[in-house]
Amino acid sequence: MPSEKVSGLILIYTRNLTNTFAGQWKMYWQKHGLRSSGKKMRRNIQSRHESSGERSTYGRGIPRSSRPKVEAPEYLLSIEPVDLVAVMREMGKTIKWPRKMNALPEHRDPKLRCEFHGDHGHRTEECIALKFEVAELLKQGHLREFLTDKGKQTYARRDDQRQTGAVDSPPDPPRQDRVINCISGGNEVSGVSYSAAKRHTRQVSNTEIQPNREHPSKVDETVTFRSTDKSDLFSPHHDALVISLHIANCLTKRILIDNGSSCNILFNSALREMQVDESKLSRRTTMLTGFSGEQKSTLGEIVLPVYAEGFNLYINFLVLNCQSPYNAILGRPWIHELKAIPSTYHQLIKFPTKWGVKEIKGEQRAARECYQNALKKKKQEL
Repeated sequence: MPSEKVSGLILIYTRNLTNTFAGQWKMYWQKHGLRSSGKKMRRNIQSRHESSGERSTYGRGIPRSSRPKVEAPEYLLSIEPVDLVAVMREMGKTIKWPRKMNALPEHRDPKLRCEFHGDHGHRTEECIALKFEVAELLKQGHLREFLTDKGKQTYARRDDQRQTGAVDSPPDPPRQDRVINCISGGNEVSGVSYSAAKRHTRQVSNTEIQPNREHPSKVDETVTFRSTDKSDLFSPHHDALVISLHIANCLTKRILIDNGSSCNILFNSALREMQVDESKLSRRTTMLTGFSGEQKSTLGEIVLPVYAEGFNLYINFLVLNCQSPYNAILGRPWIHELKAIPSTYHQLIKFPTKWGVKEIKGEQRAARECYQNALKKKKQEL
């Protein structure tokens, strides 16, 4: 047989043998969980742990592969996460530090440490809580000096959009740091001084003086109440209007809406729960007078932001140190500032905005609990 034919047969046989071995190796890889990447072959670690019963449970005691993925905000910083945490420690109460990790220490990787949590379990650069906190601080205008040039341009465009009113929806409510589970008087009457109130009284009694016309509002919306607004209420009822609002970034519950009150009241127990810096409290005491003539002196005044459906108004509160079933009382100054119309019958507050008519629902169950607590206090005093 010629040598050319022999070499050809050997070449064909070698190719067939190589293909056979390649197919067998591929079947072997698939069977044993092996995979090839270039010239290297790696065993699937997860498959090995599953077969040996040594699957990783670092974190919250559940496999990493089955954890839900949380999309953290993205931003570009020119500083390392560990150095960033050191800067944040110098910012005091501006920072909302995270709670302790829920997972038991033995279920967390001791080799990984997070400076933001001050504990082991994951790396600082992988901390989702840190990413959300930094994103909130950047939104408030903090830490922007550590942004890269591209990051500064991004936030500058967002600020321009907010200023030009490009966003057609109300702003998001402030972050919630914690939950804070018929009066007249003050140095002002319905937001004006006593001298101005006296002048107003004289003007009303003098028919020759025309009242000042208020400039028309830029928002022209019709506020209406319908019978369907009270479809989910306990009826019939005589409940007061009690709501929850964000005051100083705290979800404050049991707030009484009282259009018979000429001032806004914040009770000292609620102020302490908010952990507001006491230096912000103006020690300007005021004598309040109730409808039956009883008088009570305030501790002072404080201005705090109150968020309501897109509006973040800075409201002046008189701080009162006494027991009350309520955390705060919002009177006519806040109601008129918001141009709101409260309805105890419908258990609703409605007010016009550039995004349409917004509403805040009353909490009827909380109103009844406050009423019962007030009655218990009266019985104890008797």
